[in-house]
Amino acid sequence: MANTQPNAPSACMIDALPKLPAATKACSECPWRKSNTDREHYNNQYSTEEFTRLWRSIAIDGDFFGCHLFDAEVHPVPEVSQAMGYQKPADIGARRECAGMVAVIRRELRIAATYDDHEKYLEARPVGLSLKAFQRLKQRIDGDVLPELRFSPDEDESDVADPVERVDQKSLSWKFSREGLADLSITLEALNGSTCECPVCSNHTTVHTPKNLTTADGDTVPVDEELHGLLTAMTQAGIRTIDSCINIADALDKLHPSRKPVLLRAPAGKLNYRNMILQEAAHIRFNNTGTAARAFEAVAAKTPDIEVSKHGLMTQIVFQPVHIPVLTVYAEGLSALLPPTGTSRC
Repeated sequence: MANTQPNAPSACMIDALPKLPAATKACSECPWRKSNTDREHYNNQYSTEEFTRLWRSIAIDGDFFGCHLFDAEVHPVPEVSQAMGYQKPADIGARRECAGMVAVIRRELRIAATYDDHEKYLEARPVGLSLKAFQRLKQRIDGDVLPELRFSPDEDESDVADPVERVDQKSLSWKFSREGLADLSITLEALNGSTCECPVCSNHTTVHTPKNLTTADGDTVPVDEELHGLLTAMTQAGIRTIDSCINIADALDKLHPSRKPVLLRAPAGKLNYRNMILQEAAHIRFNNTGTAARAFEAVAAKTPDIEVSKHGLMTQIVFQPVHIPVLTVYAEGLSALLPPTGTSRC
């Protein structure tokens, strides 16, 4: 994903899979085990930040959390991770609940029962279970919602972490849900450009021939050569581009293959990388504020076989290389919409 600004999100479609009760004991790789605190991992699965994000989804939102050893498509294990001793997940066509997380919940429910009311409980344990989480857990315990919340007498609660001790309450991962963080990220990228440092963004010029683009601010950034003319026309029309790639599927295969299965599980029709990967298509993301940006978005949306997605201040267009000439003509024609004086940003 070549950045088109100097220093240039997606929800997985896993909810449709059947959900199974937890095993009787947490696995050796369980992120809830104290013994795995800050364990070395290629994507920081055992960090405080990740623990905070996971516990928030459970304690605040009441979400289901699956054992990663059975979430083959959600938790791909590349060779670098296998070399570190991690097991490759098994694909069982379902999601089995994490036994370590269930042990944490059982202890939390027992602690909460010692307080007179929920307010006093949260005063003592500010990262405790929300009323929403309590309601969802009760539904599962009562059998009204599947899967059954199964507590195991074999699980040693002393071996699982206490959220009060591990959660970073100052972290954005605690203050915002996954969707909230995605909204925040998209808004910040739309305003300031992308700062992604993933292998694809960091090493993009090693797989796709770059050509320098001069932004309206006078900065120089590398973009894929095939998109240079179109991006230049958009920039000159006053559209602030954010990131782009002539074929993200190819870049992922060469630079970050373990990430591809996760991106492919994002929902269709949303602003994410799913369709462009499936179609091996090009894409451009841009800030959709301003007359020229809105006009370009509108005309692109009316063009056959060009997919336009929008979220807040960001718009994404997905297209085949054959559409580059017509999109360039559209962008070049937008110059008439620019004010006669003043400088527009790219």
